[in-house]
Amino acid sequence: MPYNIRIVSTYPPRRCGIGTFSRDLANALEHFTGEIGHIRVAAIDNNKMPYDIPVDLVIDQYNPESWHKATADIVARARESANPTIVLLQHEYGLDPDKDGNEAKGDNFVTMAKTFSQQGLLTIVYLHTLLDDPDTHQKKTLQNLADYSDGFIVTTEQAVDILESDTYKINRSKVKHIDHGIRIRTPSQSDRLMIKKEYGFENRILISTLGLRSPDKGIQYSIGAHARFLNESCTKDQRENIVYLIAGQCHPEFIKADAGRFYREYQAIIEQSLKDSGLRWCEVKELGTGGFKDYDIVLYNTFLDENTLIKLYSATNIMVLPYLNMRQISSGILADTLGAGRVAIATKFTYAFELISPKMR
Repeated sequence: MPYNIRIVSTYPPRRCGIGTFSRDLANALEHFTGEIGHIRVAAIDNNKMPYDIPVDLVIDQYNPESWHKATADIVARARESANPTIVLLQHEYGLDPDKDGNEAKGDNFVTMAKTFSQQGLLTIVYLHTLLDDPDTHQKKTLQNLADYSDGFIVTTEQAVDILESDTYKINRSKVKHIDHGIRIRTPSQSDRLMIKKEYGFENRILISTLGLRSPDKGIQYSIGAHARFLNESCTKDQRENIVYLIAGQCHPEFIKADAGRFYREYQAIIEQSLKDSGLRWCEVKELGTGGFKDYDIVLYNTFLDENTLIKLYSATNIMVLPYLNMRQISSGILADTLGAGRVAIATKFTYAFELISPKMR
């Protein structure tokens, strides 16, 4: 008997990495036609976005009643179907405010999991953030989710170890390590060269950092590192053949936080890093507008849609991931980079270590 899949997550058009992941997951699950019935999404929304199928329920992130109603609707729709339902909660603290709107202080995911457990719905929690030094609320949230769900999914073995440790004391039998997965479209070498030409990087070695930007992505440091690399390791001719593309906009939630103060401070840090580098740089709204032969760094400040991401993975020669959070347990950018056959240079964060070798923990 096939299973219906109910995903609770952010979802496009909301600009969120977890939403993109959930969309890719839903698309991939559609191929398992014998095992999967229908796939539906309860989208966690914060801006009254327009949604299409598979989204059939919308949760107002900051409205507790909306969470309660969505929970009841999920149970009711599961009962109406002849197929059993699996609920997949995409857990992230930042998506779970309390009743007063305090970020990351809520228990909405826990309440959902408890209700689904009581109603006999198989419930799995995908952990997008796992802290090895959690505060009391963060620790209790995961312990409660473990109690009320049928299990956790994590993307690294180290995450399994952390959950089993004295910090959380969650039984290993409750946790499953499943690798992140990659996008399966891989253009040919001819396509790669055409994409470079289309975007204005023809005949140049393209170094890239892609994705939603924030201070913990470390771009303020990769700019200086790129300058040092060009100045100390490259001849003049070699320098002319290399360009560093920083593509992606700041996360919308980060831009709005504290009335934009954090965003403005971060922008000032990036601008100072560019100034200190002494490199030639430009910021553009479109790629392929005449080429970038006169620049060492190109900032492409826009949200990267699926098609653009696929093309940039392909055009890139070397992907730089200068992330500052060494406990990061997942990275779609890194997984997709290696899946596209590209070289990656990364800081020593957990997921990068395990992707190289599971033994390097």
